[in-house]
Amino acid sequence: MSTSRIDSWKNRKLLSLVLILFYSSNSFAENPIFSTLGMTGSLRTGYWSENKEFTSDRNFWVNSAWLKVAPEEFSGFKFVLDGFYQKDFQIREAYVDRSLGDFDFRAGRQILVWGRSDKLNPTDQWSSRDYQLLLVDDEELRLGALTLSTAYHFGDFKLAAIWSPEWRDPVFPIQKQSGVNLTTSRPLHPSRQFGLKLDQSGGDVDWSLSYYDGNNRMPNLELISVGASGVDVKLRFDRIQVYGFDFAKNFGNYAIRGEFAYMETSDHQGSDPFTQNSNFTGVLGADHDFFESFNVNAQFLYKHVFDFQIPTSALTVQLNQLSRQQYSNDYALSLRPSYKIWNETLEMEIAYFFWLRKGDYVLRPKVTYALTDQFKTMIGGELYSGPSDSFFGSLRNTSAVFGELRFNF
Repeated sequence: MSTSRIDSWKNRKLLSLVLILFYSSNSFAENPIFSTLGMTGSLRTGYWSENKEFTSDRNFWVNSAWLKVAPEEFSGFKFVLDGFYQKDFQIREAYVDRSLGDFDFRAGRQILVWGRSDKLNPTDQWSSRDYQLLLVDDEELRLGALTLSTAYHFGDFKLAAIWSPEWRDPVFPIQKQSGVNLTTSRPLHPSRQFGLKLDQSGGDVDWSLSYYDGNNRMPNLELISVGASGVDVKLRFDRIQVYGFDFAKNFGNYAIRGEFAYMETSDHQGSDPFTQNSNFTGVLGADHDFFESFNVNAQFLYKHVFDFQIPTSALTVQLNQLSRQQYSNDYALSLRPSYKIWNETLEMEIAYFFWLRKGDYVLRPKVTYALTDQFKTMIGGELYSGPSDSFFGSLRNTSAVFGELRFNF
C-alpha cells in the first residue's frame, strides 16, 4: 500500500507506538537481553510535504521503527538481522558470517555496495532501491538480496566471489502517462547474478577491479500491445556485464577518487530503441578539509553511449530519460559541502548534482542537530528542476521539504 493511501487510524496507531517506545527505550537498552543480542535501532517520526508517487495528496506524516540485531560471535559464527517497518515490514539484511583462516564466508540477505566515489558509483550494480520510500538518508533506499559471498585475503589484497540468486524489483518514481499501461516483469533468470572483485586496501593507493554479470537495475521497455484501451508497456530488466575499476589516494587533507565502468548490454549494435545501449561511465573527484570541521567534495562525471540514436517516439524518449542515455556524450557535476560545529552536534550539508547537457539538477540541503546522545532532529528538502524531458525535470512535482525526529537506542 502506498504512503499516500495509509489509513489515518493506522498512521496514528504507529505514531502512538513510536511515542510509547520513545519513553520506554531507556529501560529496554539497559535490559541485559538487549546487550546479549546486540540490539540497536531507532524510532522515527517525520513529515514530508510531497511523496514520490505523483499523487494530488500532500503533507505526509511518516513514522517508522528500525531494529538491528548483531549478537556476539558464537563458535566462530556472526549473525546480523536488520529490518524496519514503515508502510510495511522489510528485512534489509539477515546473514551469517564465518571466517576460516584467510577465507571469509557470508550467506543470507545482504546489501552490497561497490565503488569508491561519493554516491556516484557506476560499478555498483548489486542493490535494488525503492525510490518511493520517504527516507531522509538516501542510502537506506537500498534493498538487500539473498547472496552468497566468499573472500580470500592475501597481504593487502582481497579476492571476492559473489552469487546472488534473489531478485528484488527496483521501485522508480515514474509519472503515469495518459493511455499508457505500465507493468513490471521479473528477469528471465534472476538466479544468474555473479561477480568477482579484486581489492587492494591499506597501501599507498587503494584500488579494485570488478566484474558483474547479472541483471540491470535500470529497466528497458517492451511494447506489448496497442489497442483501444491504450498502449501496454512492460519494464524489463535485462542482463548486462559490467567491467569496473576504482581507486582512492590521500594527500594529507586532500583525497582523490576515481571510478570507471564499461557496461555491455544485449543491444550490441544500438539498433533496438527499447533497449539501452552499451555505455562507459567515469567519475573523477576530490574532497578537502579546509579546516577541521568543513569539508567539500566535488566530482565530474562523463558518460558515453555507444551507437547512440536519437529517440523517435515518446516511449523511447522516456526510456532514454530514465537511463540517462539522451546524448552520445553527457557530463555532470556534483558538489557536497558539509560543515560540523558545536562538537559535531550540528551538521549542515548541501548535495548538488547537475547534468550539463540538459541543464537539470537536484539540490538537497539537510541540517542535523543532536539534541542529546539519543535524540536527533533533521530538516531539509529536495528541489528538482530542469526541462520536462530531462530526468530531474520529470521529478519537479516531487520536490519536497522534510523533517524528522529520531530516537536512537
